[in-house]
Amino acid sequence: MTQLDVLGITYIVLDPEDIDGILKDIELVGQVTGTGRRAEEVIKDMQDRMLRVSAQVKDAPRVKVFYTFATTDLNNPWTAGPGSFVDSLITMAGGENIGAKALTPWIQFSIEEVLAADPQVIIVDAGHGSAVTPITELKRHPAWRKIAAIKQDRIHSIDGDLVNRPGPRIVRGLEEMAKFIHPELFE
Repeated sequence: MTQLDVLGITYIVLDPEDIDGILKDIELVGQVTGTGRRAEEVIKDMQDRMLRVSAQVKDAPRVKVFYTFATTDLNNPWTAGPGSFVDSLITMAGGENIGAKALTPWIQFSIEEVLAADPQVIIVDAGHGSAVTPITELKRHPAWRKIAAIKQDRIHSIDGDLVNRPGPRIVRGLEEMAKFIHPELFE
């Protein structure tokens, strides 16, 4: 029994596992708060925007993407694997997440694994404070300079709240990722 139970306070716990779970949670919050109609509008807008991105990248070639949210150790950066929102967003945006074959949603990759995958796009999460290394340091690192994304200056920074927080703004994260991965389709 929680303290909220003891106090007789009604509460709900939201912990979506995927994008569909986010939509269901928005619907639930709408029902619980008496704002069901507004929740439906938010869900419809999110679905429309996700469909728009999916339609734009549908026939585009898959681009290898490396997402990192912690690069304080440039030889062992953290990345997003299967089961993470980021992995889903990369796929929906027309990319191929090089972390998709990992065993967990959040994992450290060795620089050798990143080099072997040779991603065409690198997306750096700029929302984890002290875990963030400036992109200029990545570009100067001798091993990172060998990666196609660095050579072609296809390294981008994204607000981590857009891709890691389960809520309506996750669609904005999808749209930004799609522009990074397929800029030719979103000019």
